[in-house]
Amino acid sequence: MADSAADQSRTFMLWFFVFLAVVFVSLELGRAVSALSGPVGNEPTDPAIKRSAFLVPLIWMACAPLAFASSRDVRDYRRRERILTRSGWAWACSLCLLHVTIAFHLGHAWSHEAAWEHTRRAGGYGYGVYVNYAFALVWLTDAIWLCVAFDSYFTRPRWLHWAIHGFLAFVVFNAAFVFATTGARVWFIGWALLLASMAWAARFRRRARANEARTAAPTASPESGGATDAGQK
Repeated sequence: MADSAADQSRTFMLWFFVFLAVVFVSLELGRAVSALSGPVGNEPTDPAIKRSAFLVPLIWMACAPLAFASSRDVRDYRRRERILTRSGWAWACSLCLLHVTIAFHLGHAWSHEAAWEHTRRAGGYGYGVYVNYAFALVWLTDAIWLCVAFDSYFTRPRWLHWAIHGFLAFVVFNAAFVFATTGARVWFIGWALLLASMAWAARFRRRARANEARTAAPTASPESGGATDAGQK
């Protein structure tokens, strides 16, 4: 009963945070999308670009537990949990693609050369723009894989799983510290620490439950087994 109540409490808190995230992102997203109705620009510091970029690492980190999940962790997921996992990752990827669209529309006038030059000025290496292209493509492919083949996603080779999520993490952290403002970096670090502490607490609870289950599991002693065999004979 206690475990059931705890599970219900965690489910309530999960959906509560999801609701808050939806409200927050919807407000910011509306402002970002409205920028696409304006004329094409060539100003990389446009506030709309920064607003759309601010959402991407936060939502990515909220979905970061995907990188640590295995087939054993998700095999008992119910339909609602599978839908939430799929939609969360697809939503995060959509925000990334929206940010790229807004950046090219308002900041680079849909010019690859302008994007290359801005990347060179901001990060010191213009060819880093190809890393950004690869990042968007890898994330899109990964999100489609999760949505189309949920079980296959979590049973793929672990080296491939870690390579994909490791690459995404590298680009997100690099972008958050190279292109972000000081205030955004503080938000990013605080949010990362919060999610890390929640992930650690969840892992600690799972290990504690597993240990309790092993301790409580009945074990057949040799005497009892022999007695049973003797009785059957």
